[in-house]
Amino acid sequence: MKRATLVGILLLIWVAQPLHAQRAYRCLLKDPKDPDTCVPPPCEFMAGLEMAKARVRAYAKYPAPPPGASGAARLKRLESIVAEMNKERAAYRRCGTAPVPVFTVRPAPSCEIPESLDAALRSTGTCRELIEASYKQAETRQELCRVDNPALRSAVAGKHTLISSEDEVKDLKAGLLGYLASCVPDAELSRQLTDAGLDALNKVGKILRDNWLASRASAPAAGGR
Repeated sequence: MKRATLVGILLLIWVAQPLHAQRAYRCLLKDPKDPDTCVPPPCEFMAGLEMAKARVRAYAKYPAPPPGASGAARLKRLESIVAEMNKERAAYRRCGTAPVPVFTVRPAPSCEIPESLDAALRSTGTCRELIEASYKQAETRQELCRVDNPALRSAVAGKHTLISSEDEVKDLKAGLLGYLASCVPDAELSRQLTDAGLDALNKVGKILRDNWLASRASAPAAGGR
């Protein structure tokens, strides 16, 4: 299949935006009134995916300082990462939904994640997929926290954070790709879309995201979901 045809399929799948909500909701789902029709993934899902990708770029660009680095060096890194992600955060905010929670992990020996996934899903009005991916990343940080050797834990923390962020992006992309393939009614087209893989998403993702953001910005305020 030609690349243009794949792009056409992706662009034609989505034509609408979801309403606001006070709790988490699935963004990759079928229309309950018509199981053969896919509900368009909303602006916040694609903006959330772009934000996750921006986080990977920032962690790669500004690696963790070596053990024993000054507090000033650590603060400078944090400020640089925040600056790198501000553009994508602004794009996500334009979608008009709740921020994706960032789950913290308490220092060793507790290594506890204070907020439960269930609590976040009950109280955060955005894509369930984004919240689950964020929590999964916290669980990987929790695993590192439980490493008995403090020196080893400190030495690998930066690389571990980058890898877990990359995994978050891969999980979101894989979920979106599987959803796209299920939305194509023709089995052969679905197979070809799956074979094209994440490369197809990378080619058209910015076009789709920009279109959804423009649609969201021009739409009237929505009522309850």
